[in-house]
Amino acid sequence: MARLFVKNLVIKQDIPTTPYKTLQAQIRPWEGWLVLFFNKLLGRLGRQQPGASVSPAAIPERQAPPNGDGWVELVDGRLVVHDPGGEGKFATLVPEGGARLWINGVETVGLAVVSADDELRCEVDPNEFFRLSIADDEMSVTLTLTADPGRTPDSVTVSGQQPCRLRPGYSAQAGRRQGLPRDLVLAELRRLGVQFGIDEAAIHQELQRPAYVPVVAARGQEALPPDPGQWVWKLDTPGLVEPGQMIAQHQGGSPGCARVTVKGEATQVFDPVCAADQYLPGAGTRLLAGGRLVATAQGRARVVPDPAGHLVRVFPVRLVEAELTGALTCADDLIVRGNIRNARVETTGEVWVAGSVERSEVIAAGIVVRGAVALSKLLTIPRASCAPLRGELSFLQRRVIELGDAGDVTPQVKEAWFKEAGAFVRAVWRKADELHVIDPSFKVAVSDVYSLLVMSNAAAAFSRTMAQPLALRLALLLDEAARAAAGGEVRVRSLAQTEVWAGRYVYVEESFVGSTIFAGGTVETGPAATCSQGEVMAGDSVKLGVLATLRGTAPVTVRCRHIEAAEAQAGSVFEFGADRKEIGSELFQVTCRVNQRGFLAIKQK
Repeated sequence: MARLFVKNLVIKQDIPTTPYKTLQAQIRPWEGWLVLFFNKLLGRLGRQQPGASVSPAAIPERQAPPNGDGWVELVDGRLVVHDPGGEGKFATLVPEGGARLWINGVETVGLAVVSADDELRCEVDPNEFFRLSIADDEMSVTLTLTADPGRTPDSVTVSGQQPCRLRPGYSAQAGRRQGLPRDLVLAELRRLGVQFGIDEAAIHQELQRPAYVPVVAARGQEALPPDPGQWVWKLDTPGLVEPGQMIAQHQGGSPGCARVTVKGEATQVFDPVCAADQYLPGAGTRLLAGGRLVATAQGRARVVPDPAGHLVRVFPVRLVEAELTGALTCADDLIVRGNIRNARVETTGEVWVAGSVERSEVIAAGIVVRGAVALSKLLTIPRASCAPLRGELSFLQRRVIELGDAGDVTPQVKEAWFKEAGAFVRAVWRKADELHVIDPSFKVAVSDVYSLLVMSNAAAAFSRTMAQPLALRLALLLDEAARAAAGGEVRVRSLAQTEVWAGRYVYVEESFVGSTIFAGGTVETGPAATCSQGEVMAGDSVKLGVLATLRGTAPVTVRCRHIEAAEAQAGSVFEFGADRKEIGSELFQVTCRVNQRGFLAIKQK
């Protein structure tokens, strides 16, 4: 039986000298594959000529596609094209992975349509086994293996139909590739100018276990915004410190990163930023390495507003361990461990009260009461200040400028604007009377506007030249009101029959009943705090919990630029300004009517 196979093998070795069509009739498919197997075996035993590659003719002819399309096969190392039958498609051929294709003497790159009349020639570039592609934004480079990285191809193969792919082939005599594949890839990266973000581990893995899919060989660095980190306040209220004690510390943060391409080109995208709520060292403090702010004096550490950030200073402090009654005047921060009753307290520093305040008057740069406040007065700005009217003054200034620039409107429209502005001036004047504002500059500025817009009929003759002096005077008044509103906060648990004058901010945690608040900035209560029988006037905004009015009692009146409330019960009143016709809250729906005093009455739907 062994001799029979050898004899058959000798006969089959002569097959290539026989005409191709005759061979097709003589060889059955399994015999062709058997010949291929023995050819490889003889090549290993030295029976074939050195350097001879496996003859494609020994492989049986590929069957034509059943759909009648054209196709391509490799016969004796050359490409043979079969045209389609009937209405089928012509064959298509794509060279890949270092294989090169010439059609009628012209080299073709990419997919090409071929026919039996074309003269085809192909060869393989033994040195090509990978392809590098740099992204358009130069932020990444992909490596794609197109051939075996360890061996040098010495032939070509074809596979597939529509399109048929022409790829490098390897015979049994294919040698090892000269040079390490990794070094060849890195050298090509350097030639392309790639110098940043090269992933040698990914390159090595793909060369050791080829997947023949695109792999990121180098990646640029995307710009990262700086992380400012945060300052952490280390003291408990009321902030008493001794020398060497840490007041605040900066934690976290990073400077950010520039955008760097794979070619090493860096672009600074984000500007450096300071830490949020940055604490700056002031009197009695020192900033140490590592963002540690420590006290250098004994007293009370607190934050003072500063254009550059939050300035931390240590102030002298006076402690009252028991209940405070009577009169007390000092220039230090005052800390009362008990209550303040039937007293008048005045200081240029801040007042911090652990208990409650009753039937007292407190005048300070800032006031914090952990308990309730009843039948008292809390002031961080002088009474009768125009700071709560900042919103009205700002609107009046804008309206004066608009009237001066209204040169293109008809006289009727301008007259209507004058009447509206005059009505607003009267409303501002009435509010100033209610606040008992006695500031001379306020009186003069508003009087001039009032006399021009209300007491005269100068609508037709009013021009930009007349408007500029009035606008400038109102601007100076606004600056004065802003300075008054820059300082002084009041924070309490509850208010009852109390009058509050604050320059900047007022916060009521639980309830607000029968009280009056005048603030140059914002007034805010806790989300569940009830507000009834009182009046709130703020230069900026008011954020309240529940506006509640009991049957038969006075309503809550709010005057400000912007209003937010969790709930508004019937009878609550908001100011209705000429430029503030929208309630700034979507948490409740209301129907509105304007009452005789120019306020907006709110009724729950």
